[in-house]
Amino acid sequence: MLVKFPRRESGMSAIPFVVSLLFVVGLGVAWYNADKEATELRGKLATNASAAAEWQKKFEAESNFNLELTEATGYGNAQGKPDKAAIQQALAAALDKWREKFTLEFAPDKFQATGTGGAVEKIAGEKIRVSYIAAKDQISNPSVQALLPLYEAAAARMLNDVKRYVESNASEMKSKAEMLASKDKSIAEKDTAYTGLQAQGEQTKRTLEEQIRELRDQVQAKDQVIQQAQAELETVKAKAEKDVAKATSELSQKAAEIQTLVRRDQPFISEGPDGEVISAGAGVVIVNRGKKDMLMPGTVFTVLGRIKGGEMVPKGMLKVVVANDETAECRIVSDDANNPINGGDAIDSKTYSPGRTMHFSLVGEFKKMGRAQAEARLKQLGASVDTSVNSATHYLVVGTPGAGENLEDSDSWKRAKEFGVTILTEAQLASFTMY
Repeated sequence: MLVKFPRRESGMSAIPFVVSLLFVVGLGVAWYNADKEATELRGKLATNASAAAEWQKKFEAESNFNLELTEATGYGNAQGKPDKAAIQQALAAALDKWREKFTLEFAPDKFQATGTGGAVEKIAGEKIRVSYIAAKDQISNPSVQALLPLYEAAAARMLNDVKRYVESNASEMKSKAEMLASKDKSIAEKDTAYTGLQAQGEQTKRTLEEQIRELRDQVQAKDQVIQQAQAELETVKAKAEKDVAKATSELSQKAAEIQTLVRRDQPFISEGPDGEVISAGAGVVIVNRGKKDMLMPGTVFTVLGRIKGGEMVPKGMLKVVVANDETAECRIVSDDANNPINGGDAIDSKTYSPGRTMHFSLVGEFKKMGRAQAEARLKQLGASVDTSVNSATHYLVVGTPGAGENLEDSDSWKRAKEFGVTILTEAQLASFTMY
């Protein structure tokens, strides 16, 4: 700095000048020092201002974060800072809530547990409950960092099981859809066939109606012919009835003649008994018929006793044991203790007639006796067995008809009726011969 000094005037003192000069120098030094300190002070103030601005920025950033975190969590204290205890309590409540939400129920026939599935238990109604966050998954100090992986794992397991469940249902639905499609196709084919059959039926109906009309016309024409034929038939019928009446009369006359001829040698009950009891006692009965009367051992007699009024009633049965010349010894087969067999009682047999050979003929199957045994038994008793019914036959024994056979249509039956031959059953023959 340029300091101008005043020019010293002559005659003046230099001291004031020096003093002034020193004062100016001191003032310049002081000003210089003050300016230096001020510069340093301004530097420090600038540094402090920069530091204060940085701290203010950090404070504002932290305050903004706390405000944002408080708004995000919804939990903050009076100063606006997050409340950790409230947040942990909320996270614990959220864990319990989401544990319930991460629980599903499945039908047992559709559910297939995977290796990463949740805890499975059976419940009422035949269902399966799966908990993907188990009760044991409890966190003492819950935090977002701890809960998010738990939720993610539960969601993954649940989605995996749901996917399997849906795929199973989809497969079943696909099978049902294919069955329904096949059924619909079958119904459509049947509808088509039914439509064709219906059309064919209509055509057939029309054809039949036409045929019916034609047949009706033919029937009407034939009715006229039939009426005419009926009139002619009535005439022929009247003549035929006269002819039949005449032939019947002639046949009856011939039949009467034949029966008269046949019955000449045929014994009847009305002819009387075949003999009588001579004596009875000690279970042995003697009758008045023997070998000379053609009586054979084994012949069975019915003993007849006369009661008041003259009627003959059965008293018992005898069987010939020994045939002598004129008498025979008989064994009592059955009798009545209240009406014992006595001398003078009559005897009668269906297979024996004194001095005659009885003729039998057999037809049908014999279940009890057998045909050969029946013939042998009759021959043993002195009877004759004819191969067919003839005018000499006294009895026709009828057995059991064979398969598809009607004995009444047989020639033996018809001839027996024609000749008036007595017809016996196999049971009656067995009784008469004591088989």
